[in-house]
Amino acid sequence: MSKPQTFDTIVIGAGIIGSGCAYKIAKSGQKTLLLEQFSLGHAHGSSHGASRIIRCTHGESHILPFALDAFKEWEEMEKIDKNAGKALILKNGVLTIDYDWRRTLEKSDILRSFNVPHEILYGGSIIQRRFPQFVNFDKNYSAIYEPGGGALLANNCLEAVQRQFQALGSLATLKDNEKVLSIVPIPQKENGFSLLEVATNKGQ
Repeated sequence: MSKPQTFDTIVIGAGIIGSGCAYKIAKSGQKTLLLEQFSLGHAHGSSHGASRIIRCTHGESHILPFALDAFKEWEEMEKIDKNAGKALILKNGVLTIDYDWRRTLEKSDILRSFNVPHEILYGGSIIQRRFPQFVNFDKNYSAIYEPGGGALLANNCLEAVQRQFQALGSLATLKDNEKVLSIVPIPQKENGFSLLEVATNKGQ
């Protein structure tokens, strides 16, 4: 068992959300520990795989600012991690198809309010003319083509975030194959903050 160590923040789970949180926290100046119970790059969660869609056409206005932020964050990460020589985001366009044209108009209104470039395609024949790989769409179908949407290369993204987290040096510690066994409050405070003791299969 290793000797106890002290951190400002401990993030449990090194998937894309945990790794991203740990990176941002450490970048803000807090000494951060990121724990993963499995080996890095494992396939037990939802962060592994070749790709994930990224788009602004969600149809809900409260989501769109987060989508725009996500584009900025991944573009910035790709620049920061450019020495790795791996692409993180592919803007090859996203086609969102609806059977109700009113739903398409609602989505378009939201995109327009945030100045997101897009194109509306009305009717199955128009969609198929533009995208002949799609067949059997009748006149009731409509679609939005978002040229700036595309795919995140999921495995590359996760590796990049973890790599840049570790690049923060003494502020960032990443440990895999270390499972959390317990989290226990400590009856004392430090600088006004309550303390927690996190025990793993390798120590505290």
